[in-house]
Amino acid sequence: MAYHRWTRQEALRANTLRGRGATLKSVAEQLNSEYGTDRTESKVGDAFRKGVIERALSGDPTNVFDRAPRLKAILNEDGSTTIDGNRPYSDEEMAEMFAIDMDEWVVAKRITNQWGKNFQTKLWWEPNELNMVANNWHEFLEQVEREGCENMQHGYTWDTTVDNALMYEMLLYDAHIGAKGWGEETGEDYDLYIAVKRYKDAFRDLLSKCNPNASRIAIVVGQDLFHFDTLIQGKGGATAKGTPQDVDTRWQKLFVVVCEMMAELISEAGWYAPWIDVIVQPGNHDTQTTFYLGEYLQAFFNATDRVRVDNTPKPRKYLRHGEVLLGFTHGDREKAKDLYGIMTEEAGVARWREWHRGHVHMEECSEDGTMRIRTNPALSGAESWHKEQGYRSIPGARAFLWHKESGIVRQEYYNVPWDQTHTDNLGVVLEERG
Repeated sequence: MAYHRWTRQEALRANTLRGRGATLKSVAEQLNSEYGTDRTESKVGDAFRKGVIERALSGDPTNVFDRAPRLKAILNEDGSTTIDGNRPYSDEEMAEMFAIDMDEWVVAKRITNQWGKNFQTKLWWEPNELNMVANNWHEFLEQVEREGCENMQHGYTWDTTVDNALMYEMLLYDAHIGAKGWGEETGEDYDLYIAVKRYKDAFRDLLSKCNPNASRIAIVVGQDLFHFDTLIQGKGGATAKGTPQDVDTRWQKLFVVVCEMMAELISEAGWYAPWIDVIVQPGNHDTQTTFYLGEYLQAFFNATDRVRVDNTPKPRKYLRHGEVLLGFTHGDREKAKDLYGIMTEEAGVARWREWHRGHVHMEECSEDGTMRIRTNPALSGAESWHKEQGYRSIPGARAFLWHKESGIVRQEYYNVPWDQTHTDNLGVVLEERG
């Protein structure tokens, strides 16, 4: 015989129908029609008389079946939940029986055992950390806005010789902060602290080369700035598509460290030019995390009109400076040959047009006579997967000085120092025996 659990919705419907004078038989027929159950007049009557309806309405998980099945529910000392019964139970049923809020808790592990007609369902639960952040996200951004940049307006001493025709563009791509590389395996050590120092060194080096007459600095943020985007069973890390990664730290620490780093560096850029444009462009490793970073930066610089943050969810971003039109994409989706037409359709034409993308961790440049496609180098160190695949790159970052009429004026380079990218563990070479 099938036993159907009374949900709160069904109990409310039954109670409503009964209150309107419907017979028990009529209530059973209506419930069967609406919810696909097979309740009879006697079952509905028993549910009212034995308090099953009342318990279902109150949310009491104890015995809300029209007839009690063989059921044993246990809350274990380690916080896991177990139900022994005549069928397996879903995560949602288990959560409802034990009054567990699935917005606050997620299933970390599930086991279902069967012995003949008997089943045991056991779930292990852990805090839903991502949801906890989401619940407090608006409050967090309000706090960032209150405590954000207050001195930006005073950071730059206005220079009457500033040339509005000049823009300085800074491209620090594929830093993969949060990746873990072990020198014995990969030839170089790479962790959170090494990555942050490398990014700051590169940013400040390029910033120091900014033309003092530039009126505008464009900073591209993202492009796999973070190494991972999601969690695996609440721990570890994976890309936006779920590919597991070698990670160095917990995602909360990673996010806070990178947010504070970018706010600090962008504030420093305010000492070099009056106007700062921040283009937030996610990569394939950090699609959602980079968006959250963009929200943080918008809140942090909300008090100043000198900083503009483009954190729109468009897959490609554009920046115009007179006759210069720049497009930004990560490079993992569109084919290079299609980018020529895509820019024309999405952003129009200009005398000087270029795409600036990353993803492949090496520097390349191609053109068709109307625009260039530049692929920028990566700042990241090596980790095991890239080493196993034999991928190699010369780590660094680039910056361009643009004139709104004549295009590129100068290109600046930052190359990661050799001693930071190589150890004495590049490999063992066996010399010939004498």
